[in-house]
Formats: sequence, C-alpha cells, structure tokens
Amino acid sequence: MFISPPSVGGGCLPLPAGNEAYEPGRDREEGGSPVHATAGDRLLVHGKTVGERDRPGLIIEVRGPDGCPPYVVRFDDGHTGLVFPGPDAIVVPVQRGS
Repeated sequence: MFISPPSVGGGCLPLPAGNEAYEPGRDREEGGSPVHATAGDRLLVHGKTVGERDRPGLIIEVRGPDGCPPYVVRFDDGHTGLVFPGPDAIVVPVQRGS
C-alpha cells in the first residue's frame, strides 16, 4: 500500500476515480486523468490477494500539491497513516453541495 514516488514530472500519478476500472499502462501511455483528492473524500484500497479484504478509509489531510498524494488516511479499522496510493486504490469523492 505504501508505494514509491507520488508524482512523475511534477504532476500527480493517475489513479482510477470512483468505480472506474484500472487498466495497466493507460495512466501514462493513453493520458489517464490524475485524481485530485480533498479532505473528506474516501480512499478504498483493494485487497491484493484472494481473501484479503478491501481497506476503506477517510482522507483527513492532503499533503501533496493541488490534491496530489500523499494523503493522511484514517482507515475504518482505526489505523491512521500516510498513504501514497497505488493502482490498487481508488478515491471516491465526497458529494459536495453546489
């Protein structure tokens, strides 16, 4: 879950948003759009092996520029940590009033 550098070339690494499926290679080669999280959004880290549960959490702080990782996340199991999300994670934006 703690993945190497949060940015490439000064921008955020693209992550799938919401229910969008991750497609390896699309992020850099086909212009996938980077996710910009804000405090209050949810982070869902999918289990990496069969039988491993997903880890949902609340993004309580964004430490990268312009909504880029790393994020301080309070997971639903009570653990709080600094996270550089990988391709096994999605950011679910909170519904904001317009």
